[in-house]
Amino acid sequence: MGNRMVFRLVHVVVVASLIVVAFTSNPQAGEPALKAIVKDSKGISYNVSGLYAKYTAGGTWLGSRPERTRSSLFISLSMTKNRVTTEEKIELPFSKVRRIIYKDFEVPKDMQSSLGGAGSVHLQIEMRDGKMMYFGKNLIIESATDGKQKETAYTSLSFKNGESQGQSITLDGFGGRSKSETGTEGDFWIPTGETASIQFE
Repeated sequence: MGNRMVFRLVHVVVVASLIVVAFTSNPQAGEPALKAIVKDSKGISYNVSGLYAKYTAGGTWLGSRPERTRSSLFISLSMTKNRVTTEEKIELPFSKVRRIIYKDFEVPKDMQSSLGGAGSVHLQIEMRDGKMMYFGKNLIIESATDGKQKETAYTSLSFKNGESQGQSITLDGFGGRSKSETGTEGDFWIPTGETASIQFE
């Protein structure tokens, strides 16, 4: 009986450890570990597994700075209409996104003037269902596969995932796992400002 009780105890500890690892290794438990090709601003591509976005609080902190890792892109739009300012939040799960393009994207000519000119577009997102999203100076144009378009005007845009003690928690960059030139696997990290595009498998 003694050996059997020890065996059961060890079994429970092992199972509990595996559950902890499963929930901590994936930014959002229950979602698949996503693979992507991440291209940096120098044109170098990286094969990344378990890709996640890291959101970090601004300001000055005593102790650890609040961070959140998520498998989604969070966008906060500030809108002012009739002198009333409101905020609209958009969540784009990576599982529904095909591509995120920060640099070297093509904007249809018929949209360029509405978006503030070709140089005013700072983000393009392609969803897995074929929908395209173009983020211009003060306007978002969503183009469906059937050609229908939806426009959303905004005053300001931020990649924010909530607040902590009055400080916004905003997108800092993207992480995951990748291999070096020698084939050694390790942690991957790229700041948002150095990211050219992300292509999900």
